[in-house]
Amino acid sequence: MVAKGVRFNSIKTWVGNFHTTEILEFRMKCPQCPQRFVVRTDPENCEYIYVSGAKRIFQTKDCTD
Repeated sequence: MVAKGVRFNSIKTWVGNFHTTEILEFRMKCPQCPQRFVVRTDPENCEYIYVSGAKRIFQTKDCTD
């Protein structure tokens, strides 16, 4: 599990453009195992796309307290 904001040594590759913003792809190795994963920037939605080797876990908390 990798938290948002954790720094990695990665291979950065230019994939394309969204208007004038570059779309970048990062290839990294998991810090706990030998698994490699690929993350791509999504400037249209201000998000990251997990291409392979990882999946997004999004948890929300109930704030009724």
